[in-house]
Amino acid sequence: MTPSYGGSELARVSIEVADGVRLHEVKVMQSGSVFARNATLDRNAINQILDLVKGARHERLAS
Repeated sequence: MTPSYGGSELARVSIEVADGVRLHEVKVMQSGSVFARNATLDRNAINQILDLVKGARHERLAS
């Protein structure tokens, strides 16, 4: 996970969506939106990404 670029962006992450298929520079926003170039994500996938990013940020801040 790379740090936020500021504003309402939480992070940019790389995600393996299937065995051997990775999306890089996926932008996760505080609003709950997730943007990946040339990819479409359903609401369930977006919610899973948000949960993972928020959990990782919380752990990083707690350390």
